[in-house]
Amino acid sequence: MGRIWELHKYINTIFTRINDMPPVYIHILGVSQACALIAVKRGENAELATMAGLLHDIASLRNHDVEPYKVHGLTPQNHAEMGAEIAMSILLELNLTLEQENDVICGAIKKHSDKDNIDTPFDEVLKDADVFAHGFFDITGKNFRGYRWDKVCQEFGINNFR
Repeated sequence: MGRIWELHKYINTIFTRINDMPPVYIHILGVSQACALIAVKRGENAELATMAGLLHDIASLRNHDVEPYKVHGLTPQNHAEMGAEIAMSILLELNLTLEQENDVICGAIKKHSDKDNIDTPFDEVLKDADVFAHGFFDITGKNFRGYRWDKVCQEFGINNFR
């Protein structure tokens, strides 16, 4: 099996220790799939983008008593930075990726909440995938819609989505 599958299996072991499957699980799967699609379209590394999508909200396990991933002092403002640290520890533990790949994945995770700034093309894949997944998951709300949503929909020829 490939690296994505190995990481996915590992992520599943974390979530199976939680009694009630949190919505973040559905979200990370959606983001990882959107990452692959957007990365392919933009000529970025789809495998690494998928891995970043699987790990990008790992700190959101803060509401669950899952050690060693329970995070103390987490806020919406720092979840990306703390998530990047947790993601790095997971990547190092699994030894699936090279050091440079870890830096690319965790760099994107660290920046994924900063939707107002434009970063590297790889970082932008994760940011846009995050907005895209939120936008499709919450089709009644417009909380995650805006410039990025419109840009990605236009890129993929999606019109008149409500």
